Amino acid sequence: MAITKITIRTGVQGPLHDPYGYEEITVRHNNDTVEYHAGLDTWVKSNGKVVTEDVRQVRAVFEKLVGFSVEKAHKYHQRLTGPFHKCPKCKGALESSPGYAGEQLQYCAACGNIVWSEDPTPYIQ
Repeated sequence: MAITKITIRTGVQGPLHDPYGYEEITVRHNNDTVEYHAGLDTWVKSNGKVVTEDVRQVRAVFEKLVGFSVEKAHKYHQRLTGPFHKCPKCKGALESSPGYAGEQLQYCAACGNIVWSEDPTPYIQ
C-alpha cells in the first residue's frame, strides 16, 4: 500500500481515577483506510470494519495490511510531519520525548530548545 497520509493520535482513556494511555495509527491511501488502536482495547480496522481484536495478532495484521510495522509508521509519520532534523538555533542533534499525556516533543539535546510538539488529544472516556 502506498501511503497518502499517516495520522498518529495518542491520549488518555478510561475512568478519571485510573486513566490508560492509548495510541491510534491511521494509514490512508486512495479509498483504503487502516486503523490500529492499542489501549484499553486493541483492534485493527480496515475501511471501518474490525479485522481483528486478538491482542496477539494485532501488530501482525496491521503490518500485513499496510506493508510496514508500527515502528516504521512512527518513522514515516515523523518524516512527513516533523520538519526539523537539526536544531534551528544551534544545529545540534534532536531527540524525541513524551511530554504531557498524549504529547510528543522533539528537542535539541545540546541547548534544550523545543523545536516541535504534537498537541495532546482531548481526554476520551
